[in-house]
Amino acid sequence: MIHTTSPVAWVTKGGVKVIIGDHNAKVGKTDLKNDICGKFGLGDINEKVEDFIEFCSTNNLVIANTLFRHHPRHLYTWISPDKRTRNQIDYIVLNHKWKSCIKNARTKPNADCNSDHQLLTIDFQIRLKKMERPTPPLKLDYKTLDNNYRIAVANKFELLNQCDDSKTPNELWEEGEEILLITAKETIAKKKKTNSPWISEETISEIETRRRLKSKGINNPAEEVIYKNQNAKIQRLLRRDKEKYLNEQCERIENCYINKTIKELYQGVRNITRKFKPKIDTIKTEDGLVLCDGKEVKDRWRQYCSNLYKKNEDLTITPTRLNDSDEPPPLRDEVRKAIR
Repeated sequence: MIHTTSPVAWVTKGGVKVIIGDHNAKVGKTDLKNDICGKFGLGDINEKVEDFIEFCSTNNLVIANTLFRHHPRHLYTWISPDKRTRNQIDYIVLNHKWKSCIKNARTKPNADCNSDHQLLTIDFQIRLKKMERPTPPLKLDYKTLDNNYRIAVANKFELLNQCDDSKTPNELWEEGEEILLITAKETIAKKKKTNSPWISEETISEIETRRRLKSKGINNPAEEVIYKNQNAKIQRLLRRDKEKYLNEQCERIENCYINKTIKELYQGVRNITRKFKPKIDTIKTEDGLVLCDGKEVKDRWRQYCSNLYKKNEDLTITPTRLNDSDEPPPLRDEVRKAIR
């Protein structure tokens, strides 16, 4: 029997609290409907049920295997050694928030558990919230930026300057931002996804060949051998290309060191030693919940920064008063030391 609520407190606020075990309490069958147990228990209550019900009430838990009508053989969870007494003392309890996700709860008497307790199961179906994917940022190839962008922006801003003064600064800013983005989409080409710079054209061609072999399907041992040989060939080519790329970068770094081009030197070292760092677009609330939506993340950052730089009215600042008396003249030893 559980007499402490500390394990329940370990679960996060949005998590599912499920407690399964032998509680030695008999809830019994009752016609009273409440938020803790259902009407389809088995037998009569005993003296330990009060602690169990109080525990469930304190932690807002519901007893799952009393919610559904079943034959008594699918309700009892323990059988005595003489096979004459059957009781319902094992329970599955979980927080009331997830009660609607419980589809069924019953025992499986035919399960070979090698125990005097019966296998207790629950059908639980979670309906997850559908997360909308944020719109990916527009990536443009600024190497294709030419004079057409400048001319198009100048023409559209000239029309914007001719508008009346009734618009607020925020409205003018939003229109200006929209002009810049639309013009960039019309005049600047999108950045194309490129492969790793060290992979050669020959290796890419062999990878395409392996992809075609995989798409056709591997139906016999001979095709499997061909696919494995092609995969081994690609691995050899990748190792060769990687080694060639590293040697070229090292030679480039040595030339930068000889020519004293420090910026290119450190840039080359960073390109070789740089490790993959995943981009994290999530943030946690004060309660520990993870936010994934872009607008919610921005609002959370705004709240955090406003609290961080908020003026503390309770803080009393005592101004420091400078001593009005004149400083003593310097010593001769101090003058000699300063001159030296």
